[in-house]
Amino acid sequence: PEAFFASIFLTSVGCACVPALLAFIANQARPEERGAVIGAVGTVQELCGAIGFSVYSRLFAYAISDDSPVKLPGASFLASAAVLVPAFFVLQRTFRLAGAGAFESV
Repeated sequence: PEAFFASIFLTSVGCACVPALLAFIANQARPEERGAVIGAVGTVQELCGAIGFSVYSRLFAYAISDDSPVKLPGASFLASAAVLVPAFFVLQRTFRLAGAGAFESV
């Protein structure tokens, strides 16, 4: 039960970041474009959720099945890391190239 409660805490911290990220992204657009930006972010969130749950659940099912050459229940987490690590470096490069003042409020 301790791990379960710890996972709830970590998930809640991650979910708390979403409104702040959305506000940050919306502030980068002109006032008349903010609604479109928020709608686009919501659309991308829903698409990623729909695709992610399907892909990672199938990957997990395969990784624990008898057809898998190696039993690796954490394969979906490794796949997630494989997607997030390059995204981190792209974000880091973007901040470095844009400079410190480029992401202040419009």
